[in-house]
Amino acid sequence: MDPRRVLLEMDLEDLGGLGRSKRRDRVGRSVGRSGEDGEKDLLDQVKCLRRTVEEDHDARLRGIEINIRWLMVLVGGEVLAIVGFALSSVAGV
Repeated sequence: MDPRRVLLEMDLEDLGGLGRSKRRDRVGRSVGRSGEDGEKDLLDQVKCLRRTVEEDHDARLRGIEINIRWLMVLVGGEVLAIVGFALSSVAGV
């Protein structure tokens, strides 16, 4: 689920307690709900957003970790090549 979609579906007036009228939003569901029902829906949306962010960050961090490992392998190979060239040039003279 896209976190932007969750944020776009939330009505900030209802969060502040300012808009308690029974309006309809773009998807056709009631925006102004009873207190407990609205809080449960808000809690579900926050949990969904949290899960989405955690999964997205986990995937990105895993990708960064893989890239860093490959970078370290390449740097290690470069260091070995430089040391090998230095040893061969000293031993060859």
